[in-house]
Amino acid sequence: MLLRLLLLLTIVPLVELIVLFRVGGAIGPVTTVLMIILTGILGSILARIQGMYTVNKIRERLTRNELPAAEMVDGVLIFAAGLLLLTPGFLTDGVGFLLLVPSARTHIQRWLQTRFKRHVSVFTTESQSRTQRETSANQYEPPHDEGPVIDVEGKTVDSSKDDHP
Repeated sequence: MLLRLLLLLTIVPLVELIVLFRVGGAIGPVTTVLMIILTGILGSILARIQGMYTVNKIRERLTRNELPAAEMVDGVLIFAAGLLLLTPGFLTDGVGFLLLVPSARTHIQRWLQTRFKRHVSVFTTESQSRTQRETSANQYEPPHDEGPVIDVEGKTVDSSKDDHP
């Protein structure tokens, strides 16, 4: 995992620089810088609009006492899109704009769900109670009737003191 992160943090900026130099050579450095600034501004505006829409959907689900799991993942993906769009570079901008497309986010959510399901076990109340019923059906439970209940008052005795004369 650390190796993947290290490769990501070294290869992506290197590829971005190569693309920036090539695009800058083709359309000129001033136009390239203006395009980077424009995508950053446009991306932040779009991410803010989509983020506010997602926050409203989360509030609606919470008022109906529903878990806004998909909306929360949407929010994280929109936040990642905003970060990518603020990062200078055409590849990161492309991925950032892709994350702002709702249908693309739906596909990414499905992909993330399958990855998480492989690595994480989730127990809901229903599955837990079903599991408890299955294990209790297979195990011996002693009878609960153990005779009459006798209520007594107790007194604590200190055994370290010697009460003998």
